[in-house]
Amino acid sequence: MATFWPDDYQKITETCPYNPTHKVTPAKFAMHLVSCEKKSKKILVKCPYNFYHRIDPALLDAHLAECASFKKDGWKS
Repeated sequence: MATFWPDDYQKITETCPYNPTHKVTPAKFAMHLVSCEKKSKKILVKCPYNFYHRIDPALLDAHLAECASFKKDGWKS
């Protein structure tokens, strides 16, 4: 079965939290995060509500209070 992507698919990118110069397509972002996390010396924590969110430990509480994934899914801790 063929997979069809919108014409602007390659223009849609996510920015790597470990290195802002890395721009990655959504299809490859998860693998990139894992790879870049292993190579980076930057310490970031994972959001418990969204695998893609990486946050500075000092900002975690503020992130959790405003996390769109938490609000969207209505998860309770």
